[in-house]
Amino acid sequence: MNAAKFIQNLRNSGYIVSLKEGMILISGKELDDNLRATLKIHKRQVLTVLQKEQARRERVIKMLVDNQALECASYCNADDTDDNYHYLALAVRDEHGGATCELLIPRAKVDIWQLMWFIQQHGNQKH
Repeated sequence: MNAAKFIQNLRNSGYIVSLKEGMILISGKELDDNLRATLKIHKRQVLTVLQKEQARRERVIKMLVDNQALECASYCNADDTDDNYHYLALAVRDEHGGATCELLIPRAKVDIWQLMWFIQQHGNQKH
């Protein structure tokens, strides 16, 4: 099982999946028995994915804090061990303070370095 895909499927189904003080939090609606069983079996992998996600988000937030001129920051861990996906973290600054997100990029379909170059070239432009 791909834990990142499992988390993405939960989120796409309306669940809020997060990490708080080292614990997996799932809210939004009640987990059915099948999802609960899958989570129980793959808890360690899900926890690892959420910890890596949190670390990437903290990294892009720090990039914005450290460089007030940036409107946007992105980070992709080239050493990630997932054979199917790249994980790209983005942070944007706006008049409301900003936001972060994670993109799950299929390795087979996207040249991640070309995408990172594009974001770097155009990410700080306001539209």
